[in-house]
Amino acid sequence: MRELSICYDWFGCLPYVPLRSSLYTCNSLMTLELEGHTILVDVPQTVCLPYLMTLQLQCVNIFKLKTPFDCFCPHCPVLDDLFIKGHGDIDDNMRAIAVKIPTLKNLTLQICDPPSTKHVIVAPSIKYIKIKDEGDDPSVKHLSKKR
Repeated sequence: MRELSICYDWFGCLPYVPLRSSLYTCNSLMTLELEGHTILVDVPQTVCLPYLMTLQLQCVNIFKLKTPFDCFCPHCPVLDDLFIKGHGDIDDNMRAIAVKIPTLKNLTLQICDPPSTKHVIVAPSIKYIKIKDEGDDPSVKHLSKKR
């Protein structure tokens, strides 16, 4: 499997939909798109996506992770396109995003309704950044080199 796109959203009383842990160890996956408030992104410690180049996370539930991309992205050594869309009032860990990906070329962040946000981007290969943050006092620190 090279591409996987899951869109599932239900604002009713249904519980979150967890993804199978085998998804995070798929050696052939190149594109992963997840969308929906009821999708639970619970990244296991054994995550390994060696060929993942494109990752899109739109309004998914990543509450369990304090720093969601710190545990996900280091295990994606060729990731070059990252799209994140979330709501700061719903997704607590969307209030401060740290993206540290040496191979990243394209980054899009869309954060709606956060009270205040602080983002850190370490991406020496970056070519395109688009940030839409509707917070009260958004702050972005871009470091072009690893420190």
